[in-house]
Amino acid sequence: MKKCIIILMLVFIISLFGCSSNGRHRKLEEQIPLTNLTLEDVTNAFKKYRLQIKPQIDADYPKIYGIEPKAYEVFDGIVFIYVFNNNKELRKGLRNVHDVFISESRLKAYGIKNILIVYFPGQPKITPITLANEIDAKIKEIIKYLEQINNKK
Repeated sequence: MKKCIIILMLVFIISLFGCSSNGRHRKLEEQIPLTNLTLEDVTNAFKKYRLQIKPQIDADYPKIYGIEPKAYEVFDGIVFIYVFNNNKELRKGLRNVHDVFISESRLKAYGIKNILIVYFPGQPKITPITLANEIDAKIKEIIKYLEQINNKK
């Protein structure tokens, strides 16, 4: 009788652990598409951090991997916002950004999720370096904020 009870307990324990759904949950999580950031998310973040951006007229701005940026004026500098389809394309864009803007050594490039933000400070005679550094610091804060909202999505 004791042997029968022990065998039944072993069968029960084995079946309990054997029917665990951990593997099934992982597969379902992998199937759920991750939400990308949008241009609206980025422009709202600029507003939240009180960094005024003024949309520029669509022109022939440099494309990165076929993605045309939206351009915004920041004081006398410019910000290009590229919205890629996914993070893989963003990583390619980040590797390629200095090739596209080869003559611009002052550019700052920031990537988050599927968004590439490229900031060109204004001319040093017009935009003091301290102001350009402040704008750069605000953009870094915006990137951190976008990481936070991305984690909530």
